[in-house]
Amino acid sequence: MQLKSSLILSSLLCVSVANADEIPKPQKDPTTATKTNFDGFVSMGYGMNSGTFVYLDVKGAFYTTQITLQKDFINDYGFQFDGIYNSNYNDFENTDINSQNKQLSLHTYWRDSSKGLLGIFGQYSNYQIKEVSSSASYTDSEFNKIVGVEGQYFFNEFTLYCQLGYQQLENDIIYYTTNSDGFIVNVDFRYFPFPNLMTSVNLGFDQQNLTFAGTSYKFTTYNIGTKAEYKFPRSNFSLFSNIDYLNHSILYEGYLLNYQNNLGVMIGIKYNLDDRSLFERDRNGASLNAIKNVRPILSNPIPAG
Repeated sequence: MQLKSSLILSSLLCVSVANADEIPKPQKDPTTATKTNFDGFVSMGYGMNSGTFVYLDVKGAFYTTQITLQKDFINDYGFQFDGIYNSNYNDFENTDINSQNKQLSLHTYWRDSSKGLLGIFGQYSNYQIKEVSSSASYTDSEFNKIVGVEGQYFFNEFTLYCQLGYQQLENDIIYYTTNSDGFIVNVDFRYFPFPNLMTSVNLGFDQQNLTFAGTSYKFTTYNIGTKAEYKFPRSNFSLFSNIDYLNHSILYEGYLLNYQNNLGVMIGIKYNLDDRSLFERDRNGASLNAIKNVRPILSNPIPAG
């Protein structure tokens, strides 16, 4: 029932902003958009997730906060910093599984507001799970490092955004420590029907390879998501709504060992550091994404921004 309510709220947000009055079309020439040397935002979101772990039902709720700061320098070079904190609470049959994720990202880039952006990024995440049941309790810690390249291509009121990264993961489970590596790909397609309304579709792929005690494992995650954000005219505040679905599998020597899927819905509010439109800030502002945390089920898969 809670997940259904969130879906209804998300739909209402999309419908209400689509019918907004007195909103002009985006500027066809983005080079005329107001440019500032400093941008950023603070956002907070609340969401619910529902899915399966093997053959068991899992449902829960999560909170997430993001702080982003962006600075342009001379010759169209700049950087962006993201700090994200997630807290998730899950009901897993007769077991409570709670998790927290702290995430830091740094982007450096070159951008031409009429053409696109090219950059590199690095990201570090500390992820902890605490499982409490009637019979036992344990904590699982993960440390994830990602480095990669990213690019944006601008055409009219559309933005195509791609990220490709290499990742290393260290996992401490009870008395064991494992290490894995792999790659991650994200594609984000944004459309601005109005300067203060942004809609997007996101596709992601995450793969990790692990060898433990002579046995090979392959972890694969696919995710697809949508987002809508509406900024109030002449205001620094905006509202957003995210819907994300992910599918996670673990292959053991070629056999399916584990299977998970998860649907997450989030609504939230964002305070932007200036009152420019979302379209202007996409071309000359804090427009880069942190890599999604795709640890399945047990943690929020949706960054707040």
